[in-house]
Amino acid sequence: MKRLTYILFLFFLSTSIRGQNLVGYEYWFDTDFPSKVYIAHTQSDISFDADISTFHQGMHYITFRVKDDKGKWSTPLTQYFYRTSSDNGADNSLTSYEYWLDTDYTKRKNVESTKGVITFNLDTSTLRQGMHYLNLRAKDKLGNWSNLLTQFFYQTSSDNGADNSLIGYEYWLDTDYTERKNVESTKGVITFDLDTSTLRQGMHYLNLRAKDKLGNWSNLLTQFFYQTSSDNGADNSLISYEYWLDSDYAERKTVENTNGVITFDLDASSLRQGVHYLNFRAKDKLGNWSNLLTQYLMKTSAVADNKISNYGYWLNDDLNTLKIVDIAPVNPLEWNGFLLDIPPYIIPESMPQKIQLTSSDKENRKGTFAWTDSLQLNLQFKDIADKWSTVEMDTFVHTSQIELEAHPLSINKGESITKPANRNLAAISIDINKEDSVYWKADQPCFLTLFNAKKELVYTFSSGELLAGKKIETLEKGIYYALLHDATRDETYNKDVITIVCIGQNTSDTIHVEPAGTLSELAGDPEAIVNLTLTGYLNGTDIKFIRSLKNLQRLDISGARIVEGGDKYYQNYLTANDITGDYMFCNLPNLTRLVLSNHTTKIATAALSNCTGLTEIEIPASVTSVEKAVFNGCNQLLLINWNAQAAITAESFDTPAKMENLLIFAPEGTGCTYEGNVVINGIAEKISLTHGKGFRSPQAFKAKDITYKRNFSMKSGNKINAAGWEAIVLPFDVQSFSNEKQGELAPFNSGKKGAKPFWLAQMTTDGFEHTTAMKANKPYIISLPNSESYEDEFNISGEVQFHAEDAGGVEVKATSYKELARIEGSNRIMIPAYETVFKHDTVYAINPATYENIAPGGTFVRNLRDVQPFEAYLISKEAAVNAPKLYSIGGIGGEITGIEELPSDALDGIEIYVRYGVLYIKSDRERTLSIYDTAGHMVRQVEVQEGTTAVTGLGKGIYLLARKKILVQ
Repeated sequence: MKRLTYILFLFFLSTSIRGQNLVGYEYWFDTDFPSKVYIAHTQSDISFDADISTFHQGMHYITFRVKDDKGKWSTPLTQYFYRTSSDNGADNSLTSYEYWLDTDYTKRKNVESTKGVITFNLDTSTLRQGMHYLNLRAKDKLGNWSNLLTQFFYQTSSDNGADNSLIGYEYWLDTDYTERKNVESTKGVITFDLDTSTLRQGMHYLNLRAKDKLGNWSNLLTQFFYQTSSDNGADNSLISYEYWLDSDYAERKTVENTNGVITFDLDASSLRQGVHYLNFRAKDKLGNWSNLLTQYLMKTSAVADNKISNYGYWLNDDLNTLKIVDIAPVNPLEWNGFLLDIPPYIIPESMPQKIQLTSSDKENRKGTFAWTDSLQLNLQFKDIADKWSTVEMDTFVHTSQIELEAHPLSINKGESITKPANRNLAAISIDINKEDSVYWKADQPCFLTLFNAKKELVYTFSSGELLAGKKIETLEKGIYYALLHDATRDETYNKDVITIVCIGQNTSDTIHVEPAGTLSELAGDPEAIVNLTLTGYLNGTDIKFIRSLKNLQRLDISGARIVEGGDKYYQNYLTANDITGDYMFCNLPNLTRLVLSNHTTKIATAALSNCTGLTEIEIPASVTSVEKAVFNGCNQLLLINWNAQAAITAESFDTPAKMENLLIFAPEGTGCTYEGNVVINGIAEKISLTHGKGFRSPQAFKAKDITYKRNFSMKSGNKINAAGWEAIVLPFDVQSFSNEKQGELAPFNSGKKGAKPFWLAQMTTDGFEHTTAMKANKPYIISLPNSESYEDEFNISGEVQFHAEDAGGVEVKATSYKELARIEGSNRIMIPAYETVFKHDTVYAINPATYENIAPGGTFVRNLRDVQPFEAYLISKEAAVNAPKLYSIGGIGGEITGIEELPSDALDGIEIYVRYGVLYIKSDRERTLSIYDTAGHMVRQVEVQEGTTAVTGLGKGIYLLARKKILVQ
């Protein structure tokens, strides 16, 4: 039975709802008012089914109105619809469509289509952050374009970690912008009430726009409404209406009407076969015309004794799955069941995020991948007149599974892989047997889903990440598999192959160069060289070739010798025997580790300058001179193993503030005028560490004075909601804490008198528990009081120093992986980090901004952001498919446990009393106190002096001060 379903949501303005309640509604079809159906109903949302199986093919309309408890009927609502024939045999269909972003019509994309389905992918990665809109229109066989569909959307920043949100909105009625109301909002929800009691009867409109943190206003949203009289009994009503077909306005029909009901029949007999549209508008007593209503309809030809002879179906928009089935002509067609012939896998236009590696065959290098996706079933019927019906669509969930032969990839060797065709996949396998991390890069946009030897999902690389290159931890050794999918094919990336390189940290190509100048002939593919170890002899031609290697990350020439001769290696510079020459390795941004020749006697001016990716270098014992500006611009440098006889001088480096956490290990007797972090014979005079840059110490040492500095600004939480927590790890036992504003600090309950308290917690099997000491290489979470709930003298923000000193030296622990304390909880492990840990699906980091209504610093979230040096993160003990999205600070199962209030002794030394309406505060020292009313609003801040301070001007009432209730009379 063909049924029509209507769902209506009724919205009344404040003036029209006064004293009213819905008691029922009625509806009728076409002009058949005597057959109207009345239903008693008191809810504001209405839904009903109507049987239209007996209606003739053509245009019809349903008329609907509601009744209130005063017996008043609403204005009738009329909705037009087209009743097709029972076999759905219309011949018209979609032939093409086009779409473009914003106003960029010249760059529109036009797609030919005969399937009746519109699909497209949009790359919005290059769009600026802010509001944008997509425009779409479609064309049928008769050459008619549809109305333009415009869809607005907001483009966030590329790391999907932006802190942007709604901060305010404004609204006004009609053109009265000067009377707009502006509302500040931080909740992301817009709520308002409108008083329309003073509006004249008739058509009005509401205007609304919102503003985000970046100061961007949204597009203006305008909503029209009709204002009735306050008793809903206004004399205004429908007096006439007019309608016409297609663009034939000159032949419009105008009907005078006084009963508020619209009825008309359309004679479609003279219309050509195909798509047409009906235009309609109505006029009230005030002379106002309604908006134009346009309804599309299909005119088909009649077939005597028509029957269904075929049906066809396909999945999604993939015509490779099309099945057409012949049946004995029948009318009507009755099915007791419908069995789909579904292939073992359906590759969608864009692969879903959750892909699994269900099995792997190491011997034959094969992997079986599976994913669950929602599929669209498209179903059509054909009649004996060879006309297909419109497409019926439905969705269902299906798990696809495909076995692929994996293309073998070698560490540090670029491999070219045939780009997967549309709706095709490719697999890669790689043996990672001694790496702790690998760096993936591709020359064409594509997605890559990576699995470890245990078949666990490690990471899904986006197109942008693969183009830029991304490092991933690989703690599990063995055969890794990757699924290559969603490769880009356009004018920019039109190659048939994708070159992928997997760069290892511990694997190197070793080449013996002899005679000098032949490295380029021995090396092979330059783009595949990542880690390079050289022996033999290197002249200017060889150094020039080394400088040309775009993907080179690690270079070891300890076993080689630099000799004079060959080409100029850089500008007009030539090589000299056993000298790392002027600017020899400068401006190599991808180089991360460098070991110089063991025969080197001098490192010349600016030899390594502006190697912005360099983190570690070995200087051999043979070096007797290191000239000026050698390390200038090497702002990521973490470690120098200074085995040289040469002195460490300030002129070779940028300032210690620019070099930050750089650590230099030098042998006994080394001269030093550089005031940075220098360890000579295992002892450092002074070590200064700052948050944000990595710290690398392959061995333990001692420091007579060591300080770590970090800025804190997050608001702290309370007993209901955890907030303000940050993860922290340091390589030394902290002896003291201090703040630039509040002086000495100490963890709560540490027993340190006069110090301002803060919260420090460590993970246990029962969740986080408070502690009073911070030990080396052990991860903690820390929160500083910073809330309006606390007195100002206890709020802490800005720079905090973590310090230790000892004339004999404070032990500074090595930062190697095996030296770090991994703390196990019941279902998670907390891991400290001294260098950046890139975000991925196994890493949980504390949220620095609000996340799903959880305040900043309230939870550890999976795959949220990179973990910074001197922080810690969680990994789950659960299997990847069962791992939760987040772990709350306060509990194992996700419950929140807030931090406690300030201790009861925090306000010791204060005596408060009232005499004759004057409040007196007697204090043992200077401090700032806040006075609150009983609603919790601060009414005054008082600068209290040592001794007695009088507070006057308070009105009569009860106040809260220093956790005491004070009555002023």
